[in-house]
Amino acid sequence: FFDGTTKEVEDNQFQDEKLKVYIYYTPLPHAGLELDETETTKVFVHVSSMDTNQQNAKKSFDYATELISQGRSIELYDNQVDAWMKVWSSGRIEVDNVELQRQINSAYYYLLSSLPALNTKSDKKQFYGLSPGSLSRGGKLGEDYG
Repeated sequence: FFDGTTKEVEDNQFQDEKLKVYIYYTPLPHAGLELDETETTKVFVHVSSMDTNQQNAKKSFDYATELISQGRSIELYDNQVDAWMKVWSSGRIEVDNVELQRQINSAYYYLLSSLPALNTKSDKKQFYGLSPGSLSRGGKLGEDYG
């Protein structure tokens, strides 16, 4: 579990103070994500839940970890895949240039993942706008997530 406060107010017009953020997560294996000599595949399941309301973050985390403890982690994966397939199939921009397509997909993913979910177990919140972050174009080191 981590909690913290944003470093600054994003927009004084909509936000009176810095936001408190709560994160629940399952830790990654200390030895790293490696296969043993005799293994050809291995499944690692990582769950993280983030919210500005600690109870909501915990509730979503508990829901996911309960599914995992019941041997139903594939449901989490399937739900995530289904939700993203619905989003991606609702519209997209397609071009013939592979590099340009990769950049478009990166930007589209960034925009879509920055918007509030249409279906959620969390309380509905006022939505004020997109963050001016740079994930889709690469961060400080020029990473590209497309």
